[in-house]
Amino acid sequence: MTLAPETRLGPYEIQSPLGAGGMGEVYRARDTRLDRTVAIKILPEAFSSDTARLQRFEQEARLLGTLNHPNVVAVFDVGGFEGTRYLVSELLEGQNLRERMSAAPVPLRKAVEYAIQVAYGLAAAHAKGIVHRDLKPENVFITNDGRVKILDFGLAKATQHAAGAGADATQATMLSEPGVVLGTAGYMSPEQVRGHAADQRSDIFSFGAVLYELVSGQRAFRGDSSVEVMNSILKDDPPELSTGERNIPPALERIIRRCMEKSPEERFQSARDLGFALEAIAAPSSASGSGAAIAAGRPRSRLGLIVATSLVAVTLVGLLAFMAASRRVTSQSPSYQQLTFDPGYAGPARFTRDGNTVVYSAAWNGGPVQLYSQRTTATQPQSLNLDADVLGIADNGEMAVILKHRYRATWLASGTLARLPLEGGTPRPILEDVYAADINRDGKDIAVVRSAGGKQRLEFPIGKVLFETQGWITDVRISPDGARIAFLEHPVIPDDGGNVAVVDLQGNYRRLTPAYASCHGLAWTPDGKEIWHAASLEGEEEGIYAVTLAGHSRTVLRSPIELQLQDISPSGKVLLESVRYQIEMGVKRIEDKVARAFDAGVDMAAISPGGEWLVFNRFQGTDYQVFLRNTNGAAPTLLGEGFGSGITPDGRMVAAMRVAEPHKLILYPTGPGEQRDIDLGTLKPAFSGNENGVTFSSDRRFALLAAFDTKQEIRDYLVDLRNGSVRPVTPAGSKAGKLSPDGTRVVTLNLATHEPLLADVASGKTSDIPGIESHDEVIGWSSDGRSLSVWNQELPARLFFVDVASGRRQFVQSVEPIATLGSMYARLVASGDGKVAAYRLRRGLYAIYIADGLR
Repeated sequence: MTLAPETRLGPYEIQSPLGAGGMGEVYRARDTRLDRTVAIKILPEAFSSDTARLQRFEQEARLLGTLNHPNVVAVFDVGGFEGTRYLVSELLEGQNLRERMSAAPVPLRKAVEYAIQVAYGLAAAHAKGIVHRDLKPENVFITNDGRVKILDFGLAKATQHAAGAGADATQATMLSEPGVVLGTAGYMSPEQVRGHAADQRSDIFSFGAVLYELVSGQRAFRGDSSVEVMNSILKDDPPELSTGERNIPPALERIIRRCMEKSPEERFQSARDLGFALEAIAAPSSASGSGAAIAAGRPRSRLGLIVATSLVAVTLVGLLAFMAASRRVTSQSPSYQQLTFDPGYAGPARFTRDGNTVVYSAAWNGGPVQLYSQRTTATQPQSLNLDADVLGIADNGEMAVILKHRYRATWLASGTLARLPLEGGTPRPILEDVYAADINRDGKDIAVVRSAGGKQRLEFPIGKVLFETQGWITDVRISPDGARIAFLEHPVIPDDGGNVAVVDLQGNYRRLTPAYASCHGLAWTPDGKEIWHAASLEGEEEGIYAVTLAGHSRTVLRSPIELQLQDISPSGKVLLESVRYQIEMGVKRIEDKVARAFDAGVDMAAISPGGEWLVFNRFQGTDYQVFLRNTNGAAPTLLGEGFGSGITPDGRMVAAMRVAEPHKLILYPTGPGEQRDIDLGTLKPAFSGNENGVTFSSDRRFALLAAFDTKQEIRDYLVDLRNGSVRPVTPAGSKAGKLSPDGTRVVTLNLATHEPLLADVASGKTSDIPGIESHDEVIGWSSDGRSLSVWNQELPARLFFVDVASGRRQFVQSVEPIATLGSMYARLVASGDGKVAAYRLRRGLYAIYIADGLR
């Protein structure tokens, strides 16, 4: 029946029609009791004699009345008046998703934003035992303020848990009997098509079909009739999204395809897990970057604690999701024991031989880094009163530690190797500038990673080189029998992508896995038959994987959050760290009291000499993308593909290098103009942000960069931009050079001594620089070419000018980030006059867990 305006249904006065669907007509109405505008759905007269339809209508009212979630339409009332059954809900202003898609393509950012809201709305329904069973674009509503609401639970099924006992339970069962096909062709799950019982994973399949259409503009399953569409659902996989024109990120396509697996067991098992996975790809990436060292700093404001507390909450929620995910992969459910609860940064962690004690480093609550020992049954750790990281523990309790471990790039850290008894005491230093280490079972020998000639070397015992690389090496672990060393090999400094490798005592090297997009943490199983590692493939979730010495891999567990594998005890318990990263990038002008934060890029590479422009990078697909943005806060501009690493003094050109073309220097114009490629011949630039950036003379005639030659020796090279000629200007074994404004001198880093050197471009002669302190990092030259700008690599950052002739130090300004709790690594760049400084800070909030039962 059609209702005219001013018709009364009990206390509700009809105002105008809104639409109609399979389950009834909808009207705008006024609730005369509360004087509010509502929506009323009315069951058609033809349905009043249909018992099954009436039951579904009343069931929708009962089910929705139990839900109270911002992404599910709110139900206010249900009733009848003179034979007319109605349901009263909130009135929504906007359009449904079908209308939104028909108007114009939905931007990917918005599509993911909508999808996250739908996922959490479904999660709320599923938590009450409610399965929608008819999720489609018409049943997803976008309000004018961007809020997503799930509509029309008319085909919803209540589980036995939600329905309860008695008659209600009988009705719920009647509406979901196997053999009854309910839903909309094109969005039904395979089990719905077959008439089988459908649980919450059926909604996840429908969600995948909706999201596929939302991001691609095409339906996932197609056909000329409903029968053909349903046959496609049972047999076909939707066309690949990556081949379309919208450049769908692989991570998003992976999520969509996992939703639409034919088997319910292979889909996401909960809508909450699904929402968390979507949130992870919607957040700015923090997987890689580059720069210089930082020590953990103390919080300077309450805001830091607020940020940390919220991140800890998110991390714990994510860990619960990862626990649920792990149960889907293993044959039995593992158990998880949380060992740490304070907010902050945690470093490497190791089991003692008996597996009853964990030794780890941490900077809790904004305090300094400390080494802790904690029994697995205790709730509080014991501080060993030492700034150190534990990297290995022998059977006799002798520990290999690195003192004052400091980050030299985003993931790259080094310090002094020392031996330390398990009970603490005074460490015995052994070797400086060690990046990674492990101690063998009897405690007699130590494997180390250190740099020489611009390359990293794995030595075991110390002095015997087993492997070297132009990249970097982490997570060195000696096998239980002492015959091999496993490690993570990363080809690009300091990108955290890489693979698991193993080398024996004769130097025979093998890669055991393909290249991962990210990998952190590695350990041998007690029997030495497998190497477990934490990693993720491009577009896939984080996970723990196992690989044999023959290269056979398997999945141990999957996780929607980042996990770091720290150790495996002799009894098979696994030591894990969950981590949630936050990147902060900001600008501080000398006249400002506080810094102004920007949206973070993966890496902040350079600042223009005048302080007007910032160059930063983000990783996309197989290479980086370089961006330019004004330090006043304007939106960034994409310049092109490659890792941006320098900007000319006038801000007109940005230097970049592509991973795919490692022997070229690219100059992108920042305004009108043409791109210029300079062939570097056999030279391979060694770029990793500020440390190895490209600098220019003030007249734009010369550029300086560090590169490897055919003998794999590294040094700084001067490029004449007029004719493209290239020549070395610093000794072998030096890098990170900065060219003076007049192009006559270079300040470079001696890799053997880690001391800065001043090189004369014309003669090649080098000299020491007075006034540089051991903790200083050289940022660049002052505008007048008389001084070097340096910073103290601590927080708050202190910026100085050091006169290259006299060594006189002049304080310029202090730069304090908005929040420092959990600080792991920071970079600083400054304008030529020091009045504008920009920073990038990476914070990590960690929790340590012991997992038992992983197989």
